[in-house]
Amino acid sequence: MRIAPIATSVPKAMEGMKVALWDNFGVTTKGGKPLPGVVETYHAMRSQGIEVFMVSNTANLGIAPLHREFKEHGMPFPKGHIITSGMVLEPYFAEHDLIGKKVLCLGNRATAHYVQKAQGILLNHGNADKSILELAEQAEVVFIGWFPILGRNQKNRLATVALPPIQAAIKALKRPGVIGIVGNPDREVPQKDGTVLPGNGALAQAVQDAVGKDNELIWLGKPHLPIYKYVLGLPTVRDIPRDQIMMIGDSLEYDIEGAHNAGIHSLLVLTGNARLIDLLNEDLPDNQVPDFVAQGLVWARS
Repeated sequence: MRIAPIATSVPKAMEGMKVALWDNFGVTTKGGKPLPGVVETYHAMRSQGIEVFMVSNTANLGIAPLHREFKEHGMPFPKGHIITSGMVLEPYFAEHDLIGKKVLCLGNRATAHYVQKAQGILLNHGNADKSILELAEQAEVVFIGWFPILGRNQKNRLATVALPPIQAAIKALKRPGVIGIVGNPDREVPQKDGTVLPGNGALAQAVQDAVGKDNELIWLGKPHLPIYKYVLGLPTVRDIPRDQIMMIGDSLEYDIEGAHNAGIHSLLVLTGNARLIDLLNEDLPDNQVPDFVAQGLVWARS
């Protein structure tokens, strides 16, 4: 196992880079606010001609609110520079002849909107005539984008999870030929108080375990290739050599492994999930070893 170098500064790590892919939670923001130095780093990169993209595993947040949030924080990402795992559903449907298929959707309104953008036919949003277990018998695709919630209280998600949609998803995926797609693979969602809630990836894995290996789910978000294929195929990125593209993340499993899978560079920041001691783990896979490590996404030269 090789040990990643400690970057003397983010500018040093970014030398020769033309594109920066930023993760959101734990890298750019924490607790709904930008992390220290991030806004200045955004403008420093932009002033040096580096294309900055937000690449997030979320499939339960819409693009317009994200644009508005980052603009309010002082980071006006251009249109098309915020990429979510939910957005990847549209090209995936087009490439795999799924347009017009009937979709059972686990998630919120934003998740359902991603299905509509992909031109899937929503079965269980706005359809009160049949129970969701009946609708499962019509499903051709199941999209798992977020925990189905009862009511508006999302502070304690475990206390408000709606089980029938999960049962319906399993029922649908037990049928031959039904395709299961996962937007966000993140298994954990860190909270402000230091606790952790199960993420969409944990829900999807539970569904996968219930369905069995006869129907393997398709994963769109990091560290899997579909989201990277989407970003690397964008007009402002497609002609950039892979060795001039940097993924900046806080997760060894999702961001760093994903960058390795995509053949691009990686910078780990220690403001989120990963700790420096994690790099000393003898069992750390080679594909989770970053090219650089920095304390945070701060544009300060040593």
